[in-house]
Amino acid sequence: HFVVPGRRQKVVLDGQDAHVEILVDLQRRAGKELPDGSIDFREVNFTPSVGAGQVIARRRPATLGVPGQDMKGNSLEARNGQDQPLKAGANVEVRFDDGVEVYLATIEGVVKQQQDELQVIKQLAVKGNVDFGTGNLDFRGEVYIAGSVVQGFSVKATGAITITDTVENGSTVLSVGDIVVGKGILGRRTQLQAAGSVRAQFIQEARVQAGGDITIGNYVYHALLHAEG
Repeated sequence: HFVVPGRRQKVVLDGQDAHVEILVDLQRRAGKELPDGSIDFREVNFTPSVGAGQVIARRRPATLGVPGQDMKGNSLEARNGQDQPLKAGANVEVRFDDGVEVYLATIEGVVKQQQDELQVIKQLAVKGNVDFGTGNLDFRGEVYIAGSVVQGFSVKATGAITITDTVENGSTVLSVGDIVVGKGILGRRTQLQAAGSVRAQFIQEARVQAGGDITIGNYVYHALLHAEG
């Protein structure tokens, strides 16, 4: 409030708009700039991986306006702040900290935003090949690839990796879990390593290491295999 001689005016306070801050990068960008200025198009910011308990967003709700009066005592309306909703979807928890909504991931996974809802998905599903369209994958969770890992690309995951087609020459596939390849693992420059087991229809010239069993459906040709199982 402030006072004018002979009159008293009540100041109008407009409400504050809601403010949402996403703390992970949801933008998909192709290419990683190298020190020499060139671009490695195998590196793509595909989807952001987060850990359990990690804060992924904050939201400060909108506030109501406080009406006032002019010097003649007439009522003055105040504007309410505009809302910007944000919902907690699958595997996302909301806590409150000094009037601010804090959104946390409850599992390791990948962050997805669908309209005004945030989700954390445990499995990353790739509909097609791992190639220049997806870039190299490095994911905290399980990976399902409905296609091949194309020559020269890599897939790394803390969960199981399933590849429905082929791992091509010069590719790298690393998993803390199991690796299943629907068809073959090809090429002397190919490296495949699993802390768990490995399954494939055939292995040709590749290097394969498993902490468990290696199971082959058809044949092995000039390959180097190491199994703890």
